[in-house]
Amino acid sequence: MCVSSGRPSGRPSVYEKGGDTMRYLVIIALLSMSVPGECLAWKEAVLSIPPAQRQQANNWFAKGSQLENRGEYDAAIAAYSRAVELDATHVQAYIGRGFAQSMKGNYDQAIRDYTKAIELDRWSVAAYNNRGQAYARKKNYDLAIKDYSKAIDFNTNNPVYYYNRGAAYAAQGKYEPAIQDYNVALAFDLKNAEAYANRGAAYYKAGNRQQAIADLKIACDLGVGTACKNLQIAEGKN
Repeated sequence: MCVSSGRPSGRPSVYEKGGDTMRYLVIIALLSMSVPGECLAWKEAVLSIPPAQRQQANNWFAKGSQLENRGEYDAAIAAYSRAVELDATHVQAYIGRGFAQSMKGNYDQAIRDYTKAIELDRWSVAAYNNRGQAYARKKNYDLAIKDYSKAIDFNTNNPVYYYNRGAAYAAQGKYEPAIQDYNVALAFDLKNAEAYANRGAAYYKAGNRQQAIADLKIACDLGVGTACKNLQIAEGKN
């Protein structure tokens, strides 16, 4: 593969951020090694950029990451844009800009950036997950599920992807596959409060009141306010 952008996380998260400066520098160092034929064009494109220009792009990427972490999304977008102007092969900058666009609710722009990242790196797990989230926010659940499934194909050990796909299935009213995905997410982390809450809601809507109450109690005890309200409904107290 050319590069890989996936980054495991122990908790469900709406999006994954673009990466870090050190990882990008490692990618550049690896370019001197032999690569598969399908990656030759990408390698040639990267190596055609003068080292000083690549470093400038990476500096803008690092600045964008800092701004993004502070919640300054407009400024982050501008910094990431400068990075890709200097280095059009900078996968992490596209992912970072897509993340910032998503946080502003600009899902179409985010999808374009994630798609560009995938075109450059079709193993970019974070880009698939994040694009799936952008599709889900647009209620295009079929495409969201397709992207989450792709992320799972590349990384079966990240509970975030199962959780996100479960939420998309549930939004479609497909409660059985949703429950199965929440089961996997919980197998990785038994303290995942949101997964208990969502699985409880899915059980309730699927007609399994007993299991719903059990999950919602756990989620409520773990501090999920909506689970406490749903628990009262499931128990017939509201």
